[in-house]
Amino acid sequence: MMEETRGVTADNTFSYKRIRYEAPADLRGKTIHIRYDKAPAGQKVRPPRRIPVYYRGNRTGEAKALDRLANDRAPAPPPASSKQ
Repeated sequence: MMEETRGVTADNTFSYKRIRYEAPADLRGKTIHIRYDKAPAGQKVRPPRRIPVYYRGNRTGEAKALDRLANDRAPAPPPASSKQ
């Protein structure tokens, strides 16, 4: 496995091989380590859909490739309380 360091942006994403990934936990402003398989000599390997993420030596989960369509708007406001 190969390991690289990445910085997590204010929107809780980072990039790897020109693809944006969503961090698996709130790691905004933190420096993380990602691990991935090394491509065999002479072969190209597609960037993975999920990448294991480590913060301070502990695995925090797997980052998923960012779905730009699902994340193109601000979250909906919470429903109004039915209590009166």
